[in-house]
Amino acid sequence: MNLKDKEARRHLIDMVDHSRKKLEDVRQARRRLLDRAKGSEWFPSEERAPINQMAQQEWALVQHLAGGDPKALVLPGGTGMEATAYEQTLAINAVAQRLNLRRKFRRLVQDALYGVGICRIGMVRGRNIPIREIAPELDEEGEVGIGKLEVQVISLESWVHDCQADCIEEREFCGHAYWVDKEDIDQYLPGVKTADLQVEEKRWIDEHGHEMAGAISRGVDGEGQSGFRDKYWLWDLWVPKENMIITTPVNGTGAIANVRSWSSRPGGPYLFLYYRELPDQAIPLSIQADLALVHDSLNSTFRKLIDQTREAKTVLGFKPGHEGDAENVRDASSRQIVQMRDPSSVQEFNFNGPDQSLLGMLLQTRELASIIGGNTDVLAGLGVQAPTATQEQMVTETAGGKVRLHEVDTADFYVEVFEAIRWYLYHEQMEPIPIVGQVEGTDIRFSQTFNAAKAQAMPGRFNSFLLKIEPYTGIYRSPEQRFNALLMLWERLIMPGVQLGVLDKTPDMERLLEIAAQYLDMPEVRTLLREVAPEEQSMMGEDSARQSPTTTRNYVRRSAPGPTRSGNAMQALQMMGARGNGQA
Repeated sequence: MNLKDKEARRHLIDMVDHSRKKLEDVRQARRRLLDRAKGSEWFPSEERAPINQMAQQEWALVQHLAGGDPKALVLPGGTGMEATAYEQTLAINAVAQRLNLRRKFRRLVQDALYGVGICRIGMVRGRNIPIREIAPELDEEGEVGIGKLEVQVISLESWVHDCQADCIEEREFCGHAYWVDKEDIDQYLPGVKTADLQVEEKRWIDEHGHEMAGAISRGVDGEGQSGFRDKYWLWDLWVPKENMIITTPVNGTGAIANVRSWSSRPGGPYLFLYYRELPDQAIPLSIQADLALVHDSLNSTFRKLIDQTREAKTVLGFKPGHEGDAENVRDASSRQIVQMRDPSSVQEFNFNGPDQSLLGMLLQTRELASIIGGNTDVLAGLGVQAPTATQEQMVTETAGGKVRLHEVDTADFYVEVFEAIRWYLYHEQMEPIPIVGQVEGTDIRFSQTFNAAKAQAMPGRFNSFLLKIEPYTGIYRSPEQRFNALLMLWERLIMPGVQLGVLDKTPDMERLLEIAAQYLDMPEVRTLLREVAPEEQSMMGEDSARQSPTTTRNYVRRSAPGPTRSGNAMQALQMMGARGNGQA
């Protein structure tokens, strides 16, 4: 297909419009899920949602999959390339920090939970600088265009791809729509006459008249609000087979377009994260959709229980002729002495109130919601699940069995993003990046710069290195969890190694206390120790009892089974039912 030809572009735009209509059903389903997740109190909603199970599962999975600060690790492919790999690692992580990749990864995981997370990676061109400033060794005249590497999160609302493909990776085209200020249009469509373009208001309804996801937080009802500036609505469409990028008006026919070859990173500008797909389907599925009906059922049951509780009544009944006894009981305060002719003549009666079967349904639905999400209660740390600390740790470590595949998908996506960043730094990063490193085994730190010219001049080609994500950097661990893991390592590995004589270094107890003070936010730990004078040390050495060189230590492991949270809930429900039936 010759995309320089207007007729070929018109045919492409027809295919784009067809795919947009196919994607509309998916976008509407996504909006319904987002509408559930937003709750009922912050934004207007038709029905109350006292238990926002959708938001809880989203929070638990996002925190588990993207709670940490992921860092790249470049490994050398041969000897003599260690320094090059280390500098690439420093440069990648410096750019990741500038881009605030942690926040963007969290947003991409959120989007993937509701269908697909899409990001665009590339250099945003800026100013031109003389070649002598970035590569004085070349001794050449002229200027070169430089820019900054950017990672942009693309919403499904502004996305389109070939829906006739068997999967999203085999698409014939894909792209996203965006708004451009009228005065900046020449940067996107060079030489175009503004009279040939249609100025549009940036709005929160799509071409079919449906509210977009952005309307949820803006409180609009389908009516576009006037913008500060006139804007144009443009497509950036990437066609992999032709390796071309096309910029054209969204509501046009393709006649006005900026067609150019894609000469940057192989594979195109877009990367995708998704957790579930069906065979022969070009649209990934949302794992949040599995919870939607359970979320609705949970809130419907709880609303009924709330209404029943509101209608509960406690009344005093009395036998005829004992009105005085009833009034005395009604007016008496707690533990007040009252005179009664017949105590049995006045009794308390309860009417209405929560239905026990509905309460049982609520508890079972709540457990089912956690199971569907992959034991989200345990992942989120919502209450103790086992009677002992060791069993609780075992439960927590094995709770994520159902989300292991999601962890692998997320880690693979992280590697793709960091590998794309490495490609741009190696090939197109002209402006030097300041990096700070440390000499291994010392406290000596150094600072220098990194750019594409320096990277290509160092030993090793681009494909000579292997990029990985530093283990567990993408998973959030609180300071308390990190210190507990460090303490376990100290007790089970370091100290036994010292006692057995297999370590040639001495454990630094003072450093461990410093870490405890820092991680546990307890600076008082530093005041627990004081300097000991030499004479005190000699006295302590004389008075201290010597330990026998031969000691015996016995470890007894005992399993203490206990009821689960669901078991406790059912036991409480049975007790409530027994009381309602008048049983002891």
